[in-house]
Amino acid sequence: MASRAAASGSCPGCGWWVSTPRSCCRPPRSWARPRCCCPKSRSAWRRSFQRTARVGTPRRRWRLTGASGGLGVSSLAVALATRAAETGLRSVAVELASRGGGLDLLFGAETQEGMTWEELRHAVGEIGDLTPHLVPAERVSVLALGRPHGDSPDEAALSAVLRSLERSHDLVVVDAGDGTRLAELGRRVVPLLMVGADVRSVAAARMRARRIDLTGALLVVRVGKGRGLPPEAVSDALGLPLAGVVRDDPKVPRLAAQGASVGSRPAARLRRDSARLLQEVRL
Repeated sequence: MASRAAASGSCPGCGWWVSTPRSCCRPPRSWARPRCCCPKSRSAWRRSFQRTARVGTPRRRWRLTGASGGLGVSSLAVALATRAAETGLRSVAVELASRGGGLDLLFGAETQEGMTWEELRHAVGEIGDLTPHLVPAERVSVLALGRPHGDSPDEAALSAVLRSLERSHDLVVVDAGDGTRLAELGRRVVPLLMVGADVRSVAAARMRARRIDLTGALLVVRVGKGRGLPPEAVSDALGLPLAGVVRDDPKVPRLAAQGASVGSRPAARLRRDSARLLQEVRL
């Protein structure tokens, strides 16, 4: 199903034609979109989705957003997905940060072929296992916005794709950017808010809390040069429980410039902080 969409290329009206096998080859003439054949019976439907839902650990959807730009939210998303995959979990990283430039770049997977939101941004209904069709980044599947347009998916497509990814993966890490689409991600999420350990970033977080729902959010504090507030003080100021601390890692920008994954082994400091965060949230 996904391969048909990939072959069709990206277009403003792309979607799915879903039908029974008998009528599968006869969609409306005006429907020039990818199509897939559905199983004949309910039992066949059940078997089809059970195959993509056999996961031994509870599924988790993590959404990461930043109080302001320049905190390294996307880099943290890459590191979390990478570290989770190294522990044996099936992880996927999803980009919703409209100005991120492409999450695949931070994975060092720019040249890898695979579907992006360009092909899936108008998908509807129930979607099968997308894993073989996404951009592979070693052990992590990546769903980036795509270039050159970087258009975000509509609400129906976002819901349909995330449901599919939850059935086939143990951990779905969503880089939610500025958090404008948090409400569409549903309630079954672990919301992580990254805030810098400085007065300006804390003030920005307070302003953001007035615009987006931070109920149940866990705090990740970014420390380093110019960010000297104690993480506990940031937690108290915002009234959010502290989940972890992320330090500056000079290897991260170097890896990004070299076209390598910012979650790879040379970024030892970011990897350690990500591992602690995974343990703290008890994935």
